[in-house]
Amino acid sequence: MISTIPEDVTTNVATGCLTVPQVININLPLSPSKLSSIYLYDDKGAQYDETCLEYAYSLDTVTWSCYMSWEEFLKGINAVGQDLYVRIKIKGLVSGIKINGEDVVDYNTTQESCFEFLYGKSTPANFNPYSNLDGAVALQNKLVNMVGDLFGIPVYYFKLSPNAGSKDLTFKEYALMDVESVKMIKLVVPEGRMPSSKPEFGDFGMDFQLDWETEVTKEAFATAFGDTAQPMEGDLIYIPLTKRMWMVNGAYEEKSEGLMWIGTTFKLALVKYQEKDSVNIKDEFSVMVDSFVTKKYEDLFTEYDDTVDAGTQTLSAPLSAPNTLTPVYESDAIRKYVDTVTTHINTGENLYYKGTLIADSQYNFVRSSNYIQDPNVDMSKIFGCPSTIYQRKFCGQAFTISFIVSITDDLYDGTLFSIGDFKFVIKKGTLKVNKMKGTGLKLGTGDTWFVVFRCCPDLKTVEFSSYKYTFDKRLPIYKLAPVHYFFDMDNADGDNSAIHEQYTMDIPILQKSEMILYSFPGNITNIKVYDYYVDGNLSEVLQMFPNNQHLILNDVARKILDGSGV
Repeated sequence: MISTIPEDVTTNVATGCLTVPQVININLPLSPSKLSSIYLYDDKGAQYDETCLEYAYSLDTVTWSCYMSWEEFLKGINAVGQDLYVRIKIKGLVSGIKINGEDVVDYNTTQESCFEFLYGKSTPANFNPYSNLDGAVALQNKLVNMVGDLFGIPVYYFKLSPNAGSKDLTFKEYALMDVESVKMIKLVVPEGRMPSSKPEFGDFGMDFQLDWETEVTKEAFATAFGDTAQPMEGDLIYIPLTKRMWMVNGAYEEKSEGLMWIGTTFKLALVKYQEKDSVNIKDEFSVMVDSFVTKKYEDLFTEYDDTVDAGTQTLSAPLSAPNTLTPVYESDAIRKYVDTVTTHINTGENLYYKGTLIADSQYNFVRSSNYIQDPNVDMSKIFGCPSTIYQRKFCGQAFTISFIVSITDDLYDGTLFSIGDFKFVIKKGTLKVNKMKGTGLKLGTGDTWFVVFRCCPDLKTVEFSSYKYTFDKRLPIYKLAPVHYFFDMDNADGDNSAIHEQYTMDIPILQKSEMILYSFPGNITNIKVYDYYVDGNLSEVLQMFPNNQHLILNDVARKILDGSGV
């Protein structure tokens, strides 16, 4: 990095000039007549050049002068006839301060509260709000999802899917629709205005308000029904709070209200539920629909149980559910059980590949804060428990498994991920596959890796490789941003090597087996399982939401929804 800095700038000056600005407040009053020198030292003990520093002074610590150079600062304070306070703006770390040759310990550091435009020196690189919108978009999604979680009302959402056998080639549409699943999600009511409860009397009897508009967050809908799922005309919605059954008459992605025309919600136009011959409600759902419809006027004449209407009364979990896990399949599209006590989801830690966002959240596992604080506790006995059991099961002879992982404890031994008796195992910082003879992949603690395992009986090959998350070392450090990081796909395992073995009959997963993620000291995201050998370029596997019919599992560590469905 230093090679990119002019020769007249020293190493310590470079360090000081190339980081985020901060303000050093000296809490001792200083006499202007006796002030001869102020020296600041970086984290390596080297003295900063005064050209990297800006000075300001105050008589009351409330009103401050403008920042100025050292020469201007000395000229300004000569006219002051009393003791004053000094603050210094610097772009770097500070390990010590000396004033008039004496060490100063009474000072504090704060981040600069604003930035300055460089008038007269403006270039396109000074301020470009559109250079990287990922951070702003991520913040917008967090805010929208938070509002949905706090103020959304729980509803039963009946998702329809086209019946493949009813496709009309002439009109390019499907004559029949099937109810594929029912999940409980939260519906956002704009401005909190529910439809009127006033009954209406028509030619065919009593009815209620015919239509109204609501919203559902894209994140909540994708978590409940899958990454590519979208609401569609004909979907059914039952709102326990109002005892009303509705039908989606129209749905679209609302972009005008989002940042830079990036949508965060789906708008749903709801109309009164009507039975349709074109909608096939399966037996397991028809009883539920019938019970909902029969209760649609009950609130007009009778009292009801508040717990039922609030959606807090749920079906009990199957007897086979593990004791330490919570059933989430009622509101989640891919996960069946999750240990919600020990499984944490970190958001805002974005990962990129060639400028494209590939992960915005990660799993992190902590058994108990008390264990972490106790140095006598063996961490290997705390982790290694099932954290997530997925809904789908897997069986196949050719497959590809990938994930992004980082390990924080190089002494840990335990299982990371399994499909039946096929397991990824961590042994003291090395990732191994229990059915491979190789030595495994050494994953350094503190680093992030993209791990890929793929096998194919036709090619008679098994490949196990990892790729380090890094950045171009030629890029000056002051220009480095999260978007500049990438996985080094040209250098497997960090040293241009990978593990290859001959395909054996011990590799195949010959019967449908559960896919399980285990707790371990570290982070993991983008867990993908394909039922075929992904040949050639692995860029598709790195995508957050690849569109591939062979993709069996795609877990991007989405937030677990609060609520239960069916």
